[in-house]
Amino acid sequence: RILQELLQVMSDQIQDDHRARLMQSEYFGLQCDETTDVTTTKELVLLTRLVTNTGEVQNRFARMMPVQDGKAETLTAAILGWVNEAGLELRKLKGFGSDGASVMTGRRNG
Repeated sequence: RILQELLQVMSDQIQDDHRARLMQSEYFGLQCDETTDVTTTKELVLLTRLVTNTGEVQNRFARMMPVQDGKAETLTAAILGWVNEAGLELRKLKGFGSDGASVMTGRRNG
């Protein structure tokens, strides 16, 4: 139990630092992919890219979250929910990357 609490504290600190860097950055990019794990749970993986005030480009793991299904509406809600939860401004999102699946980028379903 103590180890789990320690890992949670460390994870929270890393996430807080990541969030602060994103909020300080003038712009950020988001990469995402949906996957299914061995228990057949669908998960959405989010990665971010930002440029620091020293000009360094940083790519960071942001979140891996379970989703009910791989539908466009579900994934969009999860992504927007994370952006909102992180306190980020959507207008600062200047890049989006995915595997090109129509559910992520299509006009009708993405």
